Order: sequence, then structure tokens, then C-alpha cells
Amino acid sequence: MKKCILRLTVLVLLWTVFLWAFIGVVRTETQTFPSGQLNIDWKFFIKHNPSFRLKFENPIPYYWQDRSFGLLEDLSKKVEFIDFCSIRFGVTDTVRCYELLSRKR
Repeated sequence: MKKCILRLTVLVLLWTVFLWAFIGVVRTETQTFPSGQLNIDWKFFIKHNPSFRLKFENPIPYYWQDRSFGLLEDLSKKVEFIDFCSIRFGVTDTVRCYELLSRKR
């Protein structure tokens, strides 16, 4: 009986680590019109690259997504965006990731 409980515990722990590495949740912001109210949502996604980070935030705010990608001039923001894209979509090309994000809205 103790062996069975130990095996089950190990199985549950392994399954949890696997899920933690391949499932993430991203915070998304949208604005409703005409009221202009900001809605914050959390959406689950399957990571393309395993990571032990669980919570993510889209580095491009909702109000930038209709504008040119050139707004990410800050190097740290660009690196954060590339990391986000690598884990979420499996791409490191910033233009391709921006297109994918625009489609997901």
C-alpha cells in the first residue's frame, strides 16, 4: 500500500512539473468601445519552448498593437518581447511574432 501511494505521489509530481514546463498563462488587455473600459484577461497557452515561468505578460500594450512595430525601440523591451515570442509562439523574428499577436487578438 505504501509503495502504491509513493508511486502515485511521484507520478503526480512528475505530471505537475511537465504541465508547469509546457503550459503558461498570459495577461491580455483589451479596450471596449465606445466606453473605453480596459478589460484584463488571463489566457492559457501551450508553450513552444519549455520554461518554468508560468505567468507572462504581453510586452506590447493593447494600444500599440494597431501601430507600427517601431515603437519597441528600447533594447530591454525588445529582448523581453523576443523572449515572450520564443516561448509563446516558438519564433524569434519580431515582425513574425507581431503578426501572430495581431491575429490572436
